Amino acid sequence: MNTAFNLDNIDSFVDMCGSGSICLQKPIEIRNISGNQILQRSFLDHITMLCKNNNIDLLSMLTNIHNNINRNMVTIGEIIPPFKNRVNSMINEWPNTDNIDYNDLFRVNDENNFDYNSLVVINDKLLGLDKDMGLLLNQENNPSDIRRNIFNMQKDYNSYNSLLNNYNEQILDIFEKYDNKYPYIVLDLSTRQKPNYLMKSKNELTNKSYENSYQKIPDHISDILLNSVLVSNMIKKETEYLNSIIGKFKNKINNNQNKLLELKSTIPETNNDLNISNITNFISSLIGSSDEEIEDPEEDNIEGDDEEGNDEKGNDDEENDDEGNDGGDDEEDEEDKEDEEDEEDEEDEEDEEDEEGEEEDYKNINNIIDNIENSLSESFSKDYQMITDEGEENRSEEGKVYSDDINQTISLGDDNKFSMKFF
Repeated sequence: MNTAFNLDNIDSFVDMCGSGSICLQKPIEIRNISGNQILQRSFLDHITMLCKNNNIDLLSMLTNIHNNINRNMVTIGEIIPPFKNRVNSMINEWPNTDNIDYNDLFRVNDENNFDYNSLVVINDKLLGLDKDMGLLLNQENNPSDIRRNIFNMQKDYNSYNSLLNNYNEQILDIFEKYDNKYPYIVLDLSTRQKPNYLMKSKNELTNKSYENSYQKIPDHISDILLNSVLVSNMIKKETEYLNSIIGKFKNKINNNQNKLLELKSTIPETNNDLNISNITNFISSLIGSSDEEIEDPEEDNIEGDDEEGNDEKGNDDEENDDEGNDGGDDEEDEEDKEDEEDEEDEEDEEDEEDEEGEEEDYKNINNIIDNIENSLSESFSKDYQMITDEGEENRSEEGKVYSDDINQTISLGDDNKFSMKFF
């Protein structure tokens, strides 16, 4: 019997459900301290009150009760072999149950680690993003700021959507682990009261052993088995409720992503080509001015060299004329001409090398300009494509109907609810 002393004691409440002292379908009797008054409270009302007072979610409470029940049943089967054998014989009353035994009905699962508060946090984050979308209208005179904010909001939505997918997988895993695979068999066993498990034998000693084992069977064995079926069903209902909340969140994210894409389509795009052209033209102008500075002195040098060469030729001619008039040697004239031709050839080779070097420098400069232009184009294209791809991906995701003002409750009935509000 429950008392006021263990009203808010979660461990005591779970143990009483596992031992059959509390039956999920029967009202819980709570006496006052003096014991002269009895308050009857439904299981759902009491467990929701415990969740509020101890800051624990309903799914965790139900999974704890489920594990406690199955641990008790495993222990009973180990310490009372006749009881386990009797249950196996009852299982075989059902057709096609040759591969099912006592241990298949009562499996203890790992502790439920799902964080229910994470859904509350995501709800708050989504409400914050809704406010940010409204603030975008105040930045209509600054398209670059709007585009940057849209990009950041899309990243946040994608991140929350990924978290919701993970939570959905966790909830589905909990459902599969705690789902009763043979509820019809356990429900049938719950209709058998304790006397049904007393076995008899013609051997007096064996009968004595059966009687001793029978005394160890809990008096509320039928309630324990019924609790096993009911709590498994309640876990299933709670997981489906949480999945519906996640579906509404995902649908909300999809709708907001579509709104962001529509808003982005109304914003003038930044002229990336003009920006690249300005940068490349500026670099080209700097390089062009440098080329002119380099080319002019070379031309002057070439012209100066030609004049000097002509002067030298004139002087040489005058000297040769003087020497010829003075009776100079013809062989010296031929040597002078050969020297002049060699010098001219060397100058021509130097000019050709200079021209080749200038052409190579010009090609390198053009390559640098092309590389800069391509890098800038790829950078702008990647940023734009990233926003577009993320928007298209979110456009294709499916979700369930979402209500802007969610006032859902963690509930297992229409009249008794444990409210966990999403405003």
